[in-house]
Amino acid sequence: MPLKPLDRRLVVTSSVLAALLAATPTPDARADEGAKKTCVTQHIEGQRLRDDGKLRAARQQFLACSVESCPAPLRKDCLQWLDETDAAMPTVLVRARRPDGQDTADVTVLVDGESVTTRLTGLPVAVDPGEHVLRFVSSDGGTHEERVLLNVGEKNRRITIDLPANAAEPPPPAPPPGNHRSTFPTSAYVVGGVGVVALGSFAFFGVRALTRGNDLKGSCAPTCSGDDASSVRRDALVADISLAVGIVALGAAAWILLTHHDARDVASLARF
Repeated sequence: MPLKPLDRRLVVTSSVLAALLAATPTPDARADEGAKKTCVTQHIEGQRLRDDGKLRAARQQFLACSVESCPAPLRKDCLQWLDETDAAMPTVLVRARRPDGQDTADVTVLVDGESVTTRLTGLPVAVDPGEHVLRFVSSDGGTHEERVLLNVGEKNRRITIDLPANAAEPPPPAPPPGNHRSTFPTSAYVVGGVGVVALGSFAFFGVRALTRGNDLKGSCAPTCSGDDASSVRRDALVADISLAVGIVALGAAAWILLTHHDARDVASLARF
């Protein structure tokens, strides 16, 4: 399709617009001025897009300004340019096959990253002239890419693609028996922590009870006051209780770990 210079079209458009605006003497006609300006904008924008080789976008503009509500001179131009654009628009016919060789229609076609159709219908797909990267994505995630150069007026370029199997990442393999990393239950950490703190308390109060007792023996025994003796006995009692709590807590933590590993081992054996 020979493309006329854009400047010449814009001059024609400006003349048409001036004539249209001058021919609006009535209030009703002035009310349509905004709609006419929209038609003129579409008329101009369609020419610009067409001359830039963006035929798909230009077609939308020409289609918009070819409706009955647009002034007859503009509508006539837009209808003519719509036909010319359709004739110049390259098209491709896509056939997609699954890994088993069967045809599939569940394919999204992207041109330079922009989706142009989400399903194959057997009908031509319109693409702007020029070099493009076509990406085909099947419903199960398989993808295929091709780089093509489409010429003005080239119709029904046949493209047959063989889609790969689902490209999704496979799940990581299960670790072999006896070589898996164990995870400790949180309760074991909590109970074990209590045991460690209790043993620390036992050490602190036990040492303090012994130190105070030795001090009393060397300073006031056997005439020490009741408060001094009570302080030593209280520290010794706290130390005894802390020791008991520490032993029980650490034993409980060990039991939790042992039963946890037993359960994992049973589950591992159950898979075989």
